[in-house]
Amino acid sequence: MNGGDTDPAAQLERIQERYEAAGPAPSRLRVLSIEGTDPIGGAGTMADMKAFTAHGIYGYAAVTSVLAQNTQGVSAIVNLEPAFLLAQLKAVSEDALIDAIKIGMLGTPELVDAVRGWLGDLLERYRREGRRAPTVVLDPVMYAKSGDRLLTDEAETALISLFGLSDIVTPNTRELAALAGHPGSTPDSYEEIEHMAQTLAARHRVAVVAKGGGMALRGDPSCTDI
Repeated sequence: MNGGDTDPAAQLERIQERYEAAGPAPSRLRVLSIEGTDPIGGAGTMADMKAFTAHGIYGYAAVTSVLAQNTQGVSAIVNLEPAFLLAQLKAVSEDALIDAIKIGMLGTPELVDAVRGWLGDLLERYRREGRRAPTVVLDPVMYAKSGDRLLTDEAETALISLFGLSDIVTPNTRELAALAGHPGSTPDSYEEIEHMAQTLAARHRVAVVAKGGGMALRGDPSCTDI
């Protein structure tokens, strides 16, 4: 885990305390999105940049994959070469300060390996220089909202290796089920979502925010994150 805590609740408290102890924040937080693209703008780096701007955040972006998709589904994916992704990451980190990192779609185990190696080095450099380590949010993008699978089996397995470098993991309901050991299923209730999230948090010693939007897609009028 990024901070070394073994209790997920303590991890969330540590994140809050770290920012409070750091004093005044920069006028604009600087957040790096490591993600795929979405030509229609509803997901990936395009959506991240919109969300960052809406909250007064300055966004950096390193693209992992280029997708042909729309609201109906994904028709094609081109995963970039790991060396090129690493070149993008180094171009940002060697020239700019990073307050937080949001990791999204990593379509191959080689892309996961590239991010893991770079991130481990970055966190160690920040600690060595006495800087506040960036908060790392891992969004385990395994399925599109349309249900299309975005990762290979090997990439899904490799993705778990990033949990130890992350502060918070944010799966949707289908991803949560797969990561909690129930691939191919989705939770039927918020109680089941909470149980799976607790299982995942305890297993990997990481804070989990389970996104409840999948329940809304199934007809539930509410949409609650756990």
